[in-house]
Amino acid sequence: MTASPARTTMEGMIWHANDILTKVVSDKTSGIPKHVVANCHGVAIVSVVEVGAIFSGSRGAGIIMAKDPAVPGLKWSPPCACSLSGIGFGLLVGGNHKDLVIFIMDTVTLAEFMTDKGFICDAENTIALGNMSRGGTLNLDPMNNGCIVVSYTNGVYAGVSINGAQFRPNGKANNAFYGGPVLSQKILEGIAVKIPEGKLTVIDEVYKKLAIIESGGTAEPDDAETAKVAEAAAVAISAHESIKDEFEIVEVDAKAEAAAGN
Repeated sequence: MTASPARTTMEGMIWHANDILTKVVSDKTSGIPKHVVANCHGVAIVSVVEVGAIFSGSRGAGIIMAKDPAVPGLKWSPPCACSLSGIGFGLLVGGNHKDLVIFIMDTVTLAEFMTDKGFICDAENTIALGNMSRGGTLNLDPMNNGCIVVSYTNGVYAGVSINGAQFRPNGKANNAFYGGPVLSQKILEGIAVKIPEGKLTVIDEVYKKLAIIESGGTAEPDDAETAKVAEAAAVAISAHESIKDEFEIVEVDAKAEAAAGN
């Protein structure tokens, strides 16, 4: 079994994003309506960290990517690392909630994701998607701004509200991955910033799975992807070891913290 890397580096965040989408595109799950992907301006793929290493002040981590839905076939931008904070223990403890796939439905909301303050989910701007099939029809008219959130626990749909959750760029992880200071806006524009050559990640697998979701299809990893995933995990683990003393990294245990607070 492949060891799971920490979500403290871009390499680790990409690895976990691919792991989440592997479950989403499996024929064992109900999937996501394909036209949500086709019409979105961005997607955030985020994991809640219940136990393990994480940046201080965060409760989760992941990546954000952007695209222009008006340009058919346009490739997604490079990934921008992001942190998750502001959620309660009800989402962290007891297997209620682990993985989030968040579709950003307009450019204003996408711009909020890129600010230092970030984007805060509330009842006005965020809709938790119900359990729907890949070919299901969703009326996007009332959802033409804000976010549509799909949540999973161990690959199983778990539709819950994430009101109060705050997403913001993780500048330290971005700078470490891209080799110097870089603005989140420049990453998500997908023009001036490119993924550094020689970086072994599974970002191509993430792109492929987003295309599978948009087509309404399903897929399972083949032997080649399984081998690459294992290699990418080792790279991400090494990347974590190289930065863990440089950045403010902490170990969290949400169940222990919740028990201590009772």
